[in-house]
Amino acid sequence: MKKNITLAIIDDEWKTHLRQMDELKQSVQLAVHEQKDPLLIYKFEAFQLFKNNDRQGKQRYSIFPFQSRTTYTSSCGTRGSRPSAQ
Repeated sequence: MKKNITLAIIDDEWKTHLRQMDELKQSVQLAVHEQKDPLLIYKFEAFQLFKNNDRQGKQRYSIFPFQSRTTYTSSCGTRGSRPSAQ
């Protein structure tokens, strides 16, 4: 189950990344009118997007295993953990 959830998250993030890259491509095309080198701008901005997505992904996946269990207090006052509803 965790594998399917992880793959779904990665797939969604990849689609978002591809949309961002399309938007970047369109914005870089406008740089030609400003007489700037569009390839340099594209490389720089694409790398910035990659670094941001990589950092965010590492943060998400580092806390993901801990989110699969919830802590609860039973009626007798003892604490424990139980699997979340899947």
